[in-house]
Amino acid sequence: MSSQASDQEKYMQMVRILDGSDAQTVEIEIPQDNFDHMKKRLLNIRRCIKRLSEVHSAACLVCSAIHKDIVRHTGGCPYTFNVCYKCLGHHQGKACSSRYFKVAHRFCWKCWMPTYDIFGVSFHTKTADSLGYNCNNETRDFLKPIAMSFFHNRTIVDVSCPCGDITEYEAWLFSASQDSVSGTGQIPNVLLLLEAALAQMKEFL
Repeated sequence: MSSQASDQEKYMQMVRILDGSDAQTVEIEIPQDNFDHMKKRLLNIRRCIKRLSEVHSAACLVCSAIHKDIVRHTGGCPYTFNVCYKCLGHHQGKACSSRYFKVAHRFCWKCWMPTYDIFGVSFHTKTADSLGYNCNNETRDFLKPIAMSFFHNRTIVDVSCPCGDITEYEAWLFSASQDSVSGTGQIPNVLLLLEAALAQMKEFL
């Protein structure tokens, strides 16, 4: 299908193909540069994740990402204070009677990282004893809290999110983003949220 054709011409040609009146082989080509660029981004995310532990002992990761500087405080994080880790509502978790926030299949429910490879890049071990309660992923104490905070305050990370309620946020967070390249890797929005948060920590990661 010619890349020079207009959108209307491409649409009509596709209709003819589907109708059987213009039978031909359709080849969809994605520039190698796109793959290379996306893989570099993913590898950079993984590199930054590995360095989180170096910051964690001395600082609050969530506050540090939001303020773009190392933040230390003796009390709990003000951005996750009174946010329920079970349902993401604004209340104390012990009193929560709501359902659990739904983490999609093929994501670790403890750290929220994808358990499948993207462009050949792995972000989480796949053995059963490394998921859930036994998860020791470097993002375990960072991704979920920053995603929880982001739901309530969309200004803390530079990511566009159209969601208005928890149900929409569940679906959006673990769905493939518009940055995905069909046929090679589906990049979930939760990973782009993590990328944006890590980018705000570039001065000390």
